[in-house]
Amino acid sequence: MTHRAVSEWGTVRIGHADGFTAAQGAALCHAARAHPLGGDEGTGIVSHRLSHLKAGQLVGVLGAPGCSLEILPKVDAAAPDEAAAQVRGQLVRMLAVALGIEIGAGEAAAMGHQDASLIDLLVRLFAERLLAETRRGLPRAYLAHEDDLPALRGRLDVGASSPSMPCARTGSPAASMH
Repeated sequence: MTHRAVSEWGTVRIGHADGFTAAQGAALCHAARAHPLGGDEGTGIVSHRLSHLKAGQLVGVLGAPGCSLEILPKVDAAAPDEAAAQVRGQLVRMLAVALGIEIGAGEAAAMGHQDASLIDLLVRLFAERLLAETRRGLPRAYLAHEDDLPALRGRLDVGASSPSMPCARTGSPAASMH
């Protein structure tokens, strides 16, 4: 699978080793046209030129069979060649602030040094949070269910299981006879 990353308004070559094949470029443009945010002809996400694809102003991952294009934000105009891993980390932190998700300093530092795609970072963050919650314990909300079964399962309710015995409720057979 071919994966390329580009900043918004950046370009990715078609027909070169460092870009996409012509079929992959066409598949990405088709995916952009099918997306609700693609606009007219998908140009809101990606524009198809003769020798390259030009990213629009949307940020995210555009996927097609056999390829994906990750469009990263331009975070710092003074440093246009910022490392993609660093920009991904900044994007995840911006999303965390916007959505109210708490990210610890250790998690943020780890994201800034990874060369994984945005999807991989978000999946990893979700999986780590899910693992932490399951280690704290899963809720055990049992449903109360009573039934007459041929074998014992769960707890035996002695008072309900033998209503014909008067001692079951009063405590002693002598007390119930007088």
